[in-house]
Amino acid sequence: LLCLLTLLLILCAGGRMALYISVYGFTAKRLQAAWALLVLAVAGVRFLLSLWKQCSILRPTVLVGAVSFALLCLY
Repeated sequence: LLCLLTLLLILCAGGRMALYISVYGFTAKRLQAAWALLVLAVAGVRFLLSLWKQCSILRPTVLVGAVSFALLCLY
């Protein structure tokens, strides 16, 4: 239940971030916040899946975080 509520909170924060970007414009700090929400969402979904199926949480989260951070640094 706590994991589902955390994912709901991340989804709401992503929606607010999208509203901030549409109203106030796109900045580097908003991009970094959106990146952090993406990594947290991937970790939360992987954790939720690991409750029913034996799978790794850390490896996909680090992979998505590292690749997206590398792309973020190119911006």
